[in-house]
Parts: sequence; structure tokens; C-alpha cells
Amino acid sequence: MAHPGKPMVLPPMFFVASISASLFFAAGLIGIFAPQVAPVLADRPIAFACIGAGAVLEMWAIAQLLGTMRQNKPR
Repeated sequence: MAHPGKPMVLPPMFFVASISASLFFAAGLIGIFAPQVAPVLADRPIAFACIGAGAVLEMWAIAQLLGTMRQNKPR
């Protein structure tokens, strides 16, 4: 439970999840739009899996952000 005078800070896992999501999104987009840059990502299922993993990680990061905001909300 949050202390009344001290706002709760974002957990480090928020930053890890958000940065990982960005990297997965980037990998998926490179696989779709620039397959010559990374031939390993050129396979469509791999590229879409990267985008899906990025979306899930970003939703998790947003859930952590919303939870922290709710706990810091004045009552």
C-alpha cells in the first residue's frame, strides 16, 4: 500500500517491458518493410510474432503504469 505522503514510483519492470516492446516492434517492422537488412526476420510469421510480442509487452507496461497511477491518486 502506498504511503500517503510519498507517491509510488514506477517499477523497474515497467521500463524493461516498454523498451523490450519497442525492440520487438522494431524487429517486426524491419522484417516486413526492410527484409534485406535482417534476413532472419524476413519470414512473415517471425515478423508478425515479433509485432505480437511487442504489443503484449506494451499492454503489460501500460497496465503497470495505470496501476501506479491509481495507487498515487489522492483519496
